[in-house]
Amino acid sequence: MRASALILAAVLLGCSAQTLVSEKEMAAIEAEAAVFHTHLASGDGPAIYRMADDGFRAKVTPEFLANITERFHAGSAGCAEPRRDPERVNVTNRAMLVGEGTGRFVTVTYIHECGARTITETLMFRMSRDTPKLLGLHLHGPQFAQEPLAPTPEPGHTLPPLPPAEPETAPAVVPPSAG
Repeated sequence: MRASALILAAVLLGCSAQTLVSEKEMAAIEAEAAVFHTHLASGDGPAIYRMADDGFRAKVTPEFLANITERFHAGSAGCAEPRRDPERVNVTNRAMLVGEGTGRFVTVTYIHECGARTITETLMFRMSRDTPKLLGLHLHGPQFAQEPLAPTPEPGHTLPPLPPAEPETAPAVVPPSAG
C-alpha cells in the first residue's frame, strides 16, 4: 500500500501543467499570443478587442484597453521580444468557472526584458476545439502603477532628473541610539 502511494506521488509530481497542454494546443496558444503581441507593441487596442473572447469584451471597454496598450507602448522602448515562461502554465477544466462559463482554460505568462525593467504579462485563453480565444489579460510593470512613469526615452536620450523629494515625504533617518 505504501509503495503504491509513493509511486502515485512520483507520477503526480512528474505531471506539470505544461504536460496537460497538448503540443497542438500550445502551438495554437503561442500563435494567438504572437498576434496579441504584434497588436500590443503597435498600440492597436481595437485589434486586441476584436480578437478577444466575448467574455473579455463583456468586461473590458475599448477605452480601457486603449489606455493599457498606450501605457505598454510608452514603457516598452528597448524591450526584447517577449518570451514565454515554460514554468508558468496553468490549466483549468471546469464545468462552470464563475463568471467565465464552461470549458478548458489555459493561462500562460510572458516576460518582456527591458534592460533593468521587466514587464510580466499573463494571458488566459479559453480553448474551443484546440482554438484559443483571449479571455483575460494582466500586465505588470512600472508603467502600470497607479502613478504612471514618464515614457521611456529613445535610445541615446535621457529623461530629465526627478525633482527632489519634499521634506514630509522623504524617508526619515533615525540616528543610532546614544547608549
